[in-house]
Amino acid sequence: MAEFVYNGDEWLQDLWRSPAVSDQVEAIGQEILAAAKANAAAFRNTGAFEDSIKGELMKSRKGRPFYRVSSNDPAALSIEFGTAKRPAYRALGKAIEVYRNG
Repeated sequence: MAEFVYNGDEWLQDLWRSPAVSDQVEAIGQEILAAAKANAAAFRNTGAFEDSIKGELMKSRKGRPFYRVSSNDPAALSIEFGTAKRPAYRALGKAIEVYRNG
């Protein structure tokens, strides 16, 4: 009979830190980045917002991979979330929803 030895969550931490998980996180992140840029292209006034959207594979303090998609455009927050005079455009939010909903 096989004996099960529980050694905490170390195996799960090792899985999260594995190159295979990092590769998968990066692949999904790049899909979301491409969708966000496509959404921003439809909003094109100057192209600055679209050009400012970048993606980067990062690691948490615990070594877990995540992919950050962000914009450093000064108007990014008002474009994404809207203002009193402009509705929310949600280029990044829509990209995440499309991936989440298939």
